[in-house]
Amino acid sequence: MSVDMSAAAISARIREVADRSDLHLERMGEAKVDYSPAAISARIREAAQLLRLCQSLGKAKLAAAAAAMTTADEREQP
Repeated sequence: MSVDMSAAAISARIREVADRSDLHLERMGEAKVDYSPAAISARIREAAQLLRLCQSLGKAKLAAAAAAMTTADEREQP
C-alpha cells in the first residue's frame, strides 16, 4: 500500500490530529473529552505516527506541508 506523501496530504493529516486534540475539543465546547487510559494511549500512538512521518520527510516537504496548512487556514477565515 502506498502512502500519499504530498504536502496537501501531510497537512491534512496534521490538521486531522490537531482537530481531535483535547484542547481543541475543549475550546469548541465539545462533549466531555475521553481521558481513559485507552483513549490517551490511542492519541499517543497517533501523535507518534505523525512524528515519524514528519521525521521521514525532508525539510522541503515539511515546509511545503506547513505552507499548505497556512493557505488552507487563510481560505477558512471569513
